[in-house]
Amino acid sequence: MEKTNNEIKKEEIAIFPASFNPIHIGHIELIKMSATIYKTLYVFVADNESKNYQVKLEDRFKIVNKAISFLNMSNIIVIKQNNLQTTGSFTKDKKIDVVIRGNREIKLSSYESILADKYLEDNENLKFHFFSFEDEQTSSTKIRELIANDQSISGLVPKIVEKDIIKLWKNAER
Repeated sequence: MEKTNNEIKKEEIAIFPASFNPIHIGHIELIKMSATIYKTLYVFVADNESKNYQVKLEDRFKIVNKAISFLNMSNIIVIKQNNLQTTGSFTKDKKIDVVIRGNREIKLSSYESILADKYLEDNENLKFHFFSFEDEQTSSTKIRELIANDQSISGLVPKIVEKDIIKLWKNAER
């Protein structure tokens, strides 16, 4: 019996690397979709060496863990890493097949291309699954701006971590 595309994909292992600065509903939707497609999904919380972070990696990791735990999806594994640049070698070590990326704007394409090249240097067999989103309101940058201006982020971040996000990012401004 021949397998369908969904059955083939379901056997693959995927990784979604991001800084989650902070996690938002776009991330959650992408994680949910990916977890239904792939056998195992690693959510890789990491720092990008080209960015400065107000909130520590450990705190972002805890928030992502809390947000994802309420999805009740047993095939999601949340891990943290000091540097996104290690994603390629991690994928090779863990025999990961697919890198998940969300693309909100055309201008991110060159950044995504650079990341893909770096990952492929370490694991030439990687495949990439890009999800496209049109909602420009749902970005970590926009959420940080709203918090800095004491505006509501309700509906933009998972409700279960909304207060945690506000507290951490507001305290980080000081």
